[in-house]
Amino acid sequence: MRPDGTDLKSIDGMTWPEVAALREATDVVLFPVAQVAQHGPHLPLNTDVIQAVEACRRTVLRLAAEGIPVALAPALPFGHSPTHYAFPGYISLDPDTLSFVVRDIVGSLAKQGFRRFVIFNVGGGNWGGLENAVFYVHERLGVDVYLLGWFEMAPVWAPFLTTHHPDRGEHDGHAGELETSCVLAAAPHLVVSNAVERYHSPRYAEMDRLPFANMNMNERARAVGCWNMAEISHSGMWGDATAASAEKGNQIFDAVADALADHIRKYVLRRESNP
Repeated sequence: MRPDGTDLKSIDGMTWPEVAALREATDVVLFPVAQVAQHGPHLPLNTDVIQAVEACRRTVLRLAAEGIPVALAPALPFGHSPTHYAFPGYISLDPDTLSFVVRDIVGSLAKQGFRRFVIFNVGGGNWGGLENAVFYVHERLGVDVYLLGWFEMAPVWAPFLTTHHPDRGEHDGHAGELETSCVLAAAPHLVVSNAVERYHSPRYAEMDRLPFANMNMNERARAVGCWNMAEISHSGMWGDATAASAEKGNQIFDAVADALADHIRKYVLRRESNP
């Protein structure tokens, strides 16, 4: 039982009769996709997995409270993260491999009658493989698929951060205030508290000043010829993790879950959004 009193199961934690009953109630699946890669000396390599699962879990619970069932797919923990190769522990899939895995997972569930899939991506390097996958499953399998991203939801989570001021050229970094707050909220036992730090990366500041809009960290790194995250930070993190708190993490998860639930209600289920 979770601390909040719920025991929400993803599909892989159910028996087949439970999945059959769930399929009778809904054909919508929320599918978290993340990656395993370093997040500095203080956060676990599965930080992105933790964020993806917790955001999706809270989203499904919100909709369930309204009488709207949505199936929670098992998280795909592996994504495309080769730029973290300088730090031990990373596991990276080739973009084509990632695409095929997502296609096979969605295809397996589609054969069972699930027809609407919301893929929630927490991993900047995953976009190429995921874009390829969603076009395939939509065109070849005839299912509805919606691709959303955690870091792309900055307008939702940024107001809760004290170190994120784009108007001044200041952005939260990798394993900084955002991600540390989220792990403190969802899995505090995995945070190495005596390794939490603050680091301003001159290299990242340079990348951030590029005259391009709507580029994620990986895209900006490639734009300046950087293929190794160790060139941005010797420890693998940048930003201010010392500003993080579990309270901020819970606020962020709740705000993202509200936004995701609203999106599913409006665009997937074609219902009126909550006021």
